[in-house]
Amino acid sequence: MAENPNQNSLKRIITTVAIIIGVGLIGIAILKISIHHDKYDLYDPSKLAPGDIIDTISVPAEIDSLLEKTQSKMFDLIYQEKVEKGLIILFKDEFGFRHAFFSNKMEVWNISGNTELSPKEGFTWTMTNDPNIPILTFAGLITDKDIQTVIVKQKSSTSQAKIITTTQGRFWFTHFDYLEGTSGQSDPLKLKLYQVMARLFGKKVYMMERIIEEELKRIEDLRFKTVSLTKNEALEKDIRAYIHFYNYERLQARLDGLRPMEFRTKAA
Repeated sequence: MAENPNQNSLKRIITTVAIIIGVGLIGIAILKISIHHDKYDLYDPSKLAPGDIIDTISVPAEIDSLLEKTQSKMFDLIYQEKVEKGLIILFKDEFGFRHAFFSNKMEVWNISGNTELSPKEGFTWTMTNDPNIPILTFAGLITDKDIQTVIVKQKSSTSQAKIITTTQGRFWFTHFDYLEGTSGQSDPLKLKLYQVMARLFGKKVYMMERIIEEELKRIEDLRFKTVSLTKNEALEKDIRAYIHFYNYERLQARLDGLRPMEFRTKAA
């Protein structure tokens, strides 16, 4: 029995429309992937030289589960780095700056609290600590240009944080295997206090370095030009040595063997 020409025409129209719709859906999917990809772009961290500014970031595969957990209305990925046991991510949302750690073993995210984006003190910190996830992370942002070093200290372990510079500012982060405490009780207040001390200590290092440089120019002493102020463990010793030099040895050299009263009489 011959087919109705009208039916054949209708079938061709339906087939054509189906093909057009299919191609359109594929195009939309590709466009979405492209937009999501281009939002952060890609970069190879191994090709970054020290001091390079990071302005692009790759999208980790676990980001979807993080977005589901945070339920953030706004999400801005700042930086991500693989560590020994997982992935650390720095990001901003409508609540402020936050960071998160993804555990490879547990395959879950541990998300920090939020902190302000424009701190008056020039320094902020956040932490993640879940007894079910075997790692403790700290992170924050730095707006005080004098702060060049951040150190987090626990009772038996110390970690110097990694500081990165991005187009959105300077940030820092570090991690421990666990949070130390007494009888299983953590003491985050002491860690917070140490962070504040680290910030102030950083300012003192900057100020002391400037004072020493100015004093060296004035008294033309070359001994302290070799002092390395980047080593915190030697800094206190160097400062004490300089104070002794400035208050005693320098004056003894000027007195040239005379007593202070004899020196003043001679100078008059």
